[in-house]
Amino acid sequence: MKSTLSARSASILVLVVSLVFLSCKKNTEEAYIFSSPILNSPLEGDVFKENDTISISVDLIDVERINTVSFWIINIGNSDSVLFTDTETPFEYAVKLPAGNHKLWVESIFNTGEKLGSKKVNISVEKVIKVSLVGITAPDNGGVFLESEEIQVSVDAKDSDGIEALSLWIDNTYHSADSTAPYTFSVNDLAVGSHIIKVSLQDSLGNNIDSEPINITIESLAVKYFTPIDKGIIVPERRSITLYIFKGGTSSTERDWNNPDNILWKLPLKNANGVAAGDMYTYNNLWQGGTSINDVKRVIHNGTIHLVVTGNGGDAVAMYEYATKKCIFWSGTTATGPHDADYAPVGNGYILVANPASSGAVLEVYDISSNNKGSAFSVAHKGVHSVHWDAMQKLIWAWGSGQSGLKSYKLVVQDGKPVLTDKIEYEVTVANYEVGMAHGGSPMLKDSRRYLILAGKDGLLRFDTESHGWSILRWAEKDKNGEATGVFRGSKGLSYSDITGEIIIGKSKDRIYSEDDNIGVRQLDNSEIYKARWWLHNSFSHEE
Repeated sequence: MKSTLSARSASILVLVVSLVFLSCKKNTEEAYIFSSPILNSPLEGDVFKENDTISISVDLIDVERINTVSFWIINIGNSDSVLFTDTETPFEYAVKLPAGNHKLWVESIFNTGEKLGSKKVNISVEKVIKVSLVGITAPDNGGVFLESEEIQVSVDAKDSDGIEALSLWIDNTYHSADSTAPYTFSVNDLAVGSHIIKVSLQDSLGNNIDSEPINITIESLAVKYFTPIDKGIIVPERRSITLYIFKGGTSSTERDWNNPDNILWKLPLKNANGVAAGDMYTYNNLWQGGTSINDVKRVIHNGTIHLVVTGNGGDAVAMYEYATKKCIFWSGTTATGPHDADYAPVGNGYILVANPASSGAVLEVYDISSNNKGSAFSVAHKGVHSVHWDAMQKLIWAWGSGQSGLKSYKLVVQDGKPVLTDKIEYEVTVANYEVGMAHGGSPMLKDSRRYLILAGKDGLLRFDTESHGWSILRWAEKDKNGEATGVFRGSKGLSYSDITGEIIIGKSKDRIYSEDDNIGVRQLDNSEIYKARWWLHNSFSHEE
C-alpha cells in the first residue's frame, strides 16, 4: 500500500527541483562560446597601390551580441593602432594606406564585455611613382613667325593620375584650353615682338605642372616683304610710260625728283622682259598716248612682290615681278579707261580693275593664267574708280560715284570661272558731304583699325571696314561760291603710309601733294602723275 508524501516532504521536493533548474541555467550561460570575427576582405597577401581605397569587411556570427567592432592596423615595426571603431551594422570600413607592409585585424566587443579578435591579415601597399610630363614639341624654341600667321602649338603630355586639361599661356596670360589628346592649340593673334609660351597640365587630382617655356618672335609682314628701298614712293609716269620709285623723304633735297640721285628703281613698260616676241607689237600698243599709265600697286603673288599696273592710253592691265622686272601677265581691258587695280589671291589669282568708262562703268576681274583674253567677269558699278582687296574679310571694296558709291563684293570661283557675288552698298553718312564723282582710295591701318580713305567731291573720307562707320578726314576748300576746290577735291590718287602716317595725293600734274600742310610738294618736271603710292608692304590687302 502506497504512502502519501507529507506536506513537508513535498515542499522539500519543489525546492530541490528549483535549485537544479537554476543551476542548469547558470551552467548553460557560462558555457556559451562567442565566435571570433573573420576578415572577408582584404585577404592574406593582397597587394594594393597608393591612393587605392581598401575596403575592410567582416563576417560576424553574433551580431546581436556585439556592441562595437574596432578595426586595427599594424605597420611592420610599429605597435597596433585603431583605425576606426564602428557601433552599427554593417560593420565595415574603407581606408587608404601609405606604401609599405601592413597587418589588419578586427576586434569584436560583446555585450558581456568579452573581446575577440580576428586572424591578422598581411597586405602590401606599393608606392606609386607619379609620372607627370608636359612639354611643347612645336614650335621650336626661338621660332620666328609673321604677323597673322597661324601657329600650331603641339604638346606631349602624360600623367599617371590622369589628365583633366591642358591650358595654353602666352606672356603669362591664359589663351585657351584643350582636354582631348592629341593636344594642340592654334594661335594667330599675336602682336609683333617677342612672346613666351608655356603649357600647364592639370591632373585629375587637381595638381598642376608647367612645361618649360619657349620663346617665339612675331615679325611684321613688312619684314618678310621688305625691300632696301621701302619708304620710297612708286610713280607711274604717264609721258615716258615708266614706273619710278623715288625717295620718299620730306627734305627739300629728297622732294626734288628731278635729281637722279633720288631715283631708287625704274621700269620702262614698253618692250618688257617676259613678253613673247610675237606678242610684243600688240603688247606695246597697249602702252601708248600721253595718258597711258593710271595706277600701280605693290601686291603679293605666289609669295613674292609684284606690281599691278593699268593704263588707259591703250586700255591695258599687266602684272610685273618686282625682282626680275619680268612681265608675267598682260591684257587689253574689255572696257575702256581702266583706272585703279588690285590683286585677289583667290584660286590661282585674279586682277581686279576699276573701269569708270562713261560708256558703262564696270568692275572687272582678269584671270592671270593666260594673256590678252579680256576680263573673265565684270559687274556694273557706277563711276567706279578705286578697288581694294581686304585680306582679313576676304572682300573686295570698290568706290564709285554717288552717296552709295562704296560697295563690297565676294569673289568666288564657280565652274573654274570667277564671279562677284553678295554686293552690299554703304551709304555715306557724313552730314553735308557730297560724293559726286568718286576718285582715289587707299587702305589705312591705324590704331588697330582697318580703314579705307576715299576721295570725293567734298574732300577725303575715312570708312571703317569693320564697323562701317564714316568720318571726314579732310574737307576740301570752298571757293567764293561755296564750291569745293583745291587739292582735296576729287583727288585722283591717295596713299597712306603705315610708318609715317603721311597721305600723299596725286592730281594728274607734274607733282604730288601731301595731306600734311607742313610738307611741300614732290615734283618731277615735264611729267604727268595721275596717282602715286608709298612703296611699302600693304598688310590690309596682303596679310600672307
